[in-house]
Formats: sequence, structure tokens, C-alpha cells
Amino acid sequence: AVQIDTVGPTTTASMSPAPNPAGWNNTAVTVTLSATDSGGSGVASITYSLSGAQTKGATTYTGPFQISAQGATTVSYFATDVAGNVESTHTSTARVDSVNPTQSLMLTNQSGSGSYLSGSTLFYRGSDAGSFTLRAAVADGGSGPASATFGAFGGSSTGWTHATPDVQTTPAGGPFVSGTFSWAASTTSTPSEPVTGADTAGNTVQTTLSLTPDVTAPAGGSVSVPAYAKSASVAVTFSAGTDAGSGVNAASGQLLRASAPYTESTDTCGTFGSFANVGPAGPSSPFADTTVAGGTCYRYEYAVSDNVGNATLFGPSAPVKIDLNAPSVTSIASQQSNGSAGDGKLAVGDKLVITFNSRVNSSTAPASGTNGTETRTGNGNVMLTIPGITNGPRDTGSPNYVGGSGTKTATFAWTAAWTNNNTVLTVTVTSLSGTATVASSGRLVFSPATTIADPAGNGATGTFTTVTTFKLF
Repeated sequence: AVQIDTVGPTTTASMSPAPNPAGWNNTAVTVTLSATDSGGSGVASITYSLSGAQTKGATTYTGPFQISAQGATTVSYFATDVAGNVESTHTSTARVDSVNPTQSLMLTNQSGSGSYLSGSTLFYRGSDAGSFTLRAAVADGGSGPASATFGAFGGSSTGWTHATPDVQTTPAGGPFVSGTFSWAASTTSTPSEPVTGADTAGNTVQTTLSLTPDVTAPAGGSVSVPAYAKSASVAVTFSAGTDAGSGVNAASGQLLRASAPYTESTDTCGTFGSFANVGPAGPSSPFADTTVAGGTCYRYEYAVSDNVGNATLFGPSAPVKIDLNAPSVTSIASQQSNGSAGDGKLAVGDKLVITFNSRVNSSTAPASGTNGTETRTGNGNVMLTIPGITNGPRDTGSPNYVGGSGTKTATFAWTAAWTNNNTVLTVTVTSLSGTATVASSGRLVFSPATTIADPAGNGATGTFTTVTTFKLF
């Protein structure tokens, strides 16, 4: 008998395990195809192909196969019966995401006492009450972020409050913000807090935070300045020290400054006023304070906190003295060895007394020498040279301080001593040789050696000219 079959077969597909309500699997999916033929000739074959995340060309089905590629894979399939009837193509989609998401946490809505997240350690200043929320940014390149669960505390949580369950699913894709975490004043407990991020396929990632009290301010810091400044700028060097807890918050740093009058002649500071902020918050060291004024002493402090607000103050520094004025000669006098006024003739024991307008650093002038000279070149005026004291040869205003005629030189050894708060320099002749000296007088044009300087480093300047009847030595 001839049997006629004009009805195509029917194929169904099943997937194991079944996807979750969102249509995703977090493991590989096994696909089973089965076909029936109501026309009577029977199923001859099933053909399938794969496209999308996992691909495969048209293939005769021989048994269950697996889809493991990450993402969406479309299965296209149809059956053919013995009579040659071909079923229309059907499709089913398998979505696989077996990769765990990642998450990053940050503190938000902080209030009251300080809190700070560093890695998986959440520091809090337990001496005072405070609160915060946690924000979990879940990232997933497959099925996408779905939720964050902020679990119950682990360990001792005395003083802490956080309502659970705390599962956040909005906004879609995140970030997900927890309910409020709060602690009471004087809390010292160290609970743990698990935060679990999940993707749509059900893969999870967990971060466990260690809540750690920190009530200790930074230590070991410093602030310093030079002893003197000769310009309207002071380099303030400071250090915030170290902090074994939440760490130093350099952005919280602030320099403070107090001032007092500076008396140059005695090199002393007056009474300091109150400290006040100077410069911006969070300065870098060294900081150039360009708001200083001459004739003033300044002291500095450095205030800084750690990342939960424990504050400390380093300093005060030793004073820096602002001296913008170079020393200059205000008078010159001569004395004989017996203390009487100079007679104009260089002799052993004679003194040249030089007075400056401000204090001089005694180490910038020699204490003695053997090569002081009174020299006449040709018929010119005698030139006075005291190395390290005079700025080269100085015109005495007279050709007659040395005897004879023409070029002559009297050489003397000398000592130098400072008195009156280092404002008066006395040069004393200790020996004499060479051409005989002669009593005379003249207008001495004196300039001090530029190596002579005040404590701030300002080099001596200017020229002092005596009266025309001045008697040198």
C-alpha cells in the first residue's frame, strides 16, 4: 500500500538548567532537541546551527550539546521526516554569564564624626557619634549589575546601628546605596560588614569591610624656618609626621603665624602676638611666605588632621628675623694708644674705631691681619688698605701720611674686636714696618669690605666720608 505523508515534523528544544526569571544562566547550558512526526513517515533528522556568542554551522543533531560561551547564543533548528517534509526553522536563545562581577565601595552621606575608607578597612573616629552610607558600584560586562546586599555585622558591634536586611536593587544598573550606618559616641568595637554585589545572572562578589576605631592624631611632625631672612620671603619647612590609623590628611594642613617687633641693633624679638592662619589650606613644603615685613620676627605652627579628623598642632618654630637693611658705616674715629684722639701718625697701639648702623655678624670680618698698608703711589694721596675691613684701598685725602717722596708703603699688623652688640669695630695696630709714618690729616673716604655682613647675610654697603681735617690713626 502507498502511504502519503504531507505533514512536516515538529521539533522542541529544552535547556538545562532552566534560566532564571531574567533569562540568564550562570553555568553552561545543555540543549536537548526532540522531534515528532504526526504524518506517519517518521523523523529522519534534526538540523541545528548556532549564532551569536557561540557559533556553529548547520549540523545534524546527534544528541544533547552544550553552550558555554559568555553572552547570548541563538539556536536555530528544524526537523525533516522520511517523506521529505521540512519543518519551519525555530529559534531559542541561551544566555550565559558565569563571570563574577566586580564592585567598588565608597562612603557617602557622611555626617558627625569622621569616617574614612581605605581598601577594605573602614576607619571611624569613635570618640564622637557619626554616620554614613555605603555606595556599591557593581560592574559586570555580561548580564549587568543587579543588586547590592549590605549584610548584618559580624563580630562585636557594640555602639553600631544598621538595619537589615538591606538589599538595594535601584536604580537599575546601580550604583546601589545602603541604608544608614551609625555609631554612638565612645564606640570602640571592631565589627565586620559584608557587602555583596550581584549581577543579573546571579554571580556575586563580596567585600568584607573591617570597621576600625581611630582616635589618635598624627605624630612626629615638625615646622621650621631659617634664623634670618634678608628678603620679604620666608621658606617654611614642615612635616605632617605619620599616622598609623586612617593616615594623614595633607589637604587639612594649615600653617599659622605669629609676629613680634625685631630690633636689629640688639638682635632681639619683642612680645609675640596670637597665631593666625597664613597661606592656603593644604600647602606643600617648603612654603614661601611672601607676606612678611622687615623689622619683624615670625614664628610658625602647622596644624593637620588624619582622615577621620583627629587633629594636632606642631610647633611653634624658633623665630625667623626679617632684616631687609644692609649695614653701613655711620662714624669713624681715631685713637692713640693712650686713649686720646688720634694725632694723624700711624703708630703701634693706635686704633681706628668704625661704627655701623646695625648689628654685624662678627665672623664675616677677620679678627687680625699682617698686611694692612698705608701706600702712596707717586705723588698721589696715601691709600689705606686693611684686607677684609676696607673695600680695597681707600683714599685718605692726604699724600703725607708716609715720609719721603714718591711711592712709599708703611705696613702694619692689626687686630679687630667687636663691641656694643657687634655694631662697633675697633682695629688696633700691633706692629709697624716699612716707610716711616708722618702726622697728617685729610678727608678719608671709607667703604667697608663687602664680605662684612649682618646676621641675615646682608652685605655692608655705602661710603662714609670724614671731615677734611680728619686725623687717621
